[in-house]
Amino acid sequence: MLFEICAGLVVIVCIALIIYILAKQSGPISIEKKTDSGNTNLIIKANRDIKSIEVIISNESEGHVFRRQNLKNGESVQFVFPQTNEAITITVADATGTHTLKA
Repeated sequence: MLFEICAGLVVIVCIALIIYILAKQSGPISIEKKTDSGNTNLIIKANRDIKSIEVIISNESEGHVFRRQNLKNGESVQFVFPQTNEAITITVADATGTHTLKA
């Protein structure tokens, strides 16, 4: 009886530990991209403290570069630019290094 209770507790602790580790491994940012009336709204939310974010949009006629520094965990920033079919490059610098993403 005691063995089954201890085994059950070990399983519960292991499951909780796995969930915690998976939650911590999420990327440094969350990205939401919406297109509306010929414009694209790109909303970036910091999942941890971010030193800097650089968003590069290239299209046929011109390119746009947006930069934002010192985002705190949970803080969001919104970028609005003309709609494009080209890839958007996002470079994020945080405590773990520099990450480049495509949106």
